[in-house]
Amino acid sequence: MPVIAVVEQDPLVRLDIERTVRTQGYEVSGSFPDGDSFLDALDGISAEILVLDTSRRGDTSFSEIVTKAFLQKGMYTILISALAMDGAFKALEAAAPLGIIMKPFTERELLGTLDVAIHRADMARKLSRSEERYRNLFDTSIAPRCICSISGDILEANESFVRLFGSAGGNFETLGVLLEDPAVWDDIEKTLMKGAAVQGREYSIKNRNGHAYSILGSFSSFMDVHRGEKLVSCEFFDLTESRRLRDELYQAQKMEAMGRLAGGVAHDFNNILTAIIGHVEMMNLDIPRDHPSREDVEGIRRTAERASRLTKQLLGFSRKQSYAPRLLDFTAIIKDSVSLLRKLSGDGILFSLSLPADPLYVIADPMQIEQVCINLVVNARDALENQKNPRISLIVSEQKINATRFACLEVSDNGKGIPVAIREKIFDPFFTTKPAGKGTGLGLAIVRSIASQIDAVTRVESQENLGTTFSFSIPIAETGGKVHRPRDLTVHPVSAKVPALPALDSDIIIVEDDEYLLGFLSHVVGKAGARVLAARNAGEALILAEESTFSAALMDVSLPGLNGTALYRRMSEKSSFPCLFMSGGNPDTLDLPPHANFIEKPFTPEQLLGALAHMLRLHERISE
Repeated sequence: MPVIAVVEQDPLVRLDIERTVRTQGYEVSGSFPDGDSFLDALDGISAEILVLDTSRRGDTSFSEIVTKAFLQKGMYTILISALAMDGAFKALEAAAPLGIIMKPFTERELLGTLDVAIHRADMARKLSRSEERYRNLFDTSIAPRCICSISGDILEANESFVRLFGSAGGNFETLGVLLEDPAVWDDIEKTLMKGAAVQGREYSIKNRNGHAYSILGSFSSFMDVHRGEKLVSCEFFDLTESRRLRDELYQAQKMEAMGRLAGGVAHDFNNILTAIIGHVEMMNLDIPRDHPSREDVEGIRRTAERASRLTKQLLGFSRKQSYAPRLLDFTAIIKDSVSLLRKLSGDGILFSLSLPADPLYVIADPMQIEQVCINLVVNARDALENQKNPRISLIVSEQKINATRFACLEVSDNGKGIPVAIREKIFDPFFTTKPAGKGTGLGLAIVRSIASQIDAVTRVESQENLGTTFSFSIPIAETGGKVHRPRDLTVHPVSAKVPALPALDSDIIIVEDDEYLLGFLSHVVGKAGARVLAARNAGEALILAEESTFSAALMDVSLPGLNGTALYRRMSEKSSFPCLFMSGGNPDTLDLPPHANFIEKPFTPEQLLGALAHMLRLHERISE
């Protein structure tokens, strides 16, 4: 695992960072209160990433620390700052860190930024190694070189040039023909005729096979005494691989930014949905079942539940929610997705679906199956661009592969097909045949990744100008099987219903950073008879704990600064108390205490109060 060094002046924050990264398997090679002590020990530190607080304590500025850490030890840096002004942020960006975290920050933000920084550092090292490799080839005359006349006629070339551009047997062409834009050579010739050299300019060149290269070219003229004329020495440096790595790095940065945005939106939206669903349920308690408004209220609830499923997909995309495999009907999942898949296929495309009469039970997460369907249909749609009578068909069936029963989804199109030359590459990450800006090259890679997680098989059959069929086959599970959670948690399912609002005769502290949701939770819990202490963050909760008494707690896991689980551990040091944790994420991915009580957002007031009542009853029995 990557090794981390930490420089943070606040000892509590420093310890919290160390604990957080160690729980994720990272090694901490050194922890320092200021930059000066870090630089004193730099020779003995072996780390890949430096997490650096920009607050100045000592004689050395953070930019100097960043520079020395990189030049002396090759460390890349993540900066932590408490200043969010434009001027301060520009100063942080000028240090070229791999990430910037603004205080206060959550554990999720720290780990997310750290994961991306490690990936970017690895990509940057690959890019640096690639550039160094090609530079060494250039310096040792292995780089493509040629001698040509002032008009561009190639007279001599080395083996690298022949190998790269395809000229052989002395049958050379002119550089003007090899250049994608022949007029470029006219500009080079004019510069050389003035006695100046052309140094390190980037050009596009095609070899005899039509393969395009991005090359760095340098040209200088000299007098050939034997020929009695000016000739041109040409040196080329192939940048194609470096450009590919750079583009992958940029794409990874964009995906990281999208993931953070999606995760942040989903977290905030979950809080809003919890309040919406809660208000709807409170209205249902006051509206008779035969009231005309009852149907409208139910419509609001159903719509909010659909929005809740969307937030789960966003959290899965941002990797803040792990997949939770369980026994499900493969056919039913695809049938429920038909409306969305029809819309994704687009207007003018004939869309057909064939489903078996009997259910096909598999073990997977519904979002995984939905994601596979979406990616394969979108891929088929893109293959039908400018195609006459475009068709997409989905067929679900049971098949046997090597005596094993599989539930198989086949997605077929009548597009142009996949050329044999690239058929082995279509599942590679970032590989795409679409124009720049029209594809990420991740759709089929995600399908292959999901298949590897659930022991599924992916296949492709394609004929040029006839079409392509992708198949996704997942082993059929025995009905009646049960998928167990890997964590020992008391999870209160949000689908559970309780007959009435239970009474709560307890003092309960509620900690939630969303003020609107905090107010609503306080109202619901208070209406059930509990005495409520409300806190917006860990600091307020610790103060209330010192000044007041309480018998139970309701805490959001994702709190700014000190998260919910860390807050619980700190508050329970003096005396233990039952705590119900809440989050929009999967409990298996959260750092919850053993035997923790957990409820997933969004939830209804009935479900919340039922979970609190169950937790309190259980705690009373244990206390007895």
